[in-house]
Amino acid sequence: MRYISLGSGSKGNATLLEHQGRSLLIDCGFSRKTLLQRIESAQADAGQLEAVLVTHEHSDHAKGVMAVCELLDIPLYCSQ
Repeated sequence: MRYISLGSGSKGNATLLEHQGRSLLIDCGFSRKTLLQRIESAQADAGQLEAVLVTHEHSDHAKGVMAVCELLDIPLYCSQ
């Protein structure tokens, strides 16, 4: 399993978990463009993402989540 912090702070949070060719994104506090650039910089493949889990609704955790989920056609898991 590989844990990749794509960013952590008031300007955005995102963590990528990879295991056996599959990935889960925890939080998506960056724009779609910035998030995809950070994934590429980490030498990871956005095409392996299977879902996004948002821990809570603050913009630094959920800013680009809808755009990323729509682009990659993946589900979003979050609380109401």
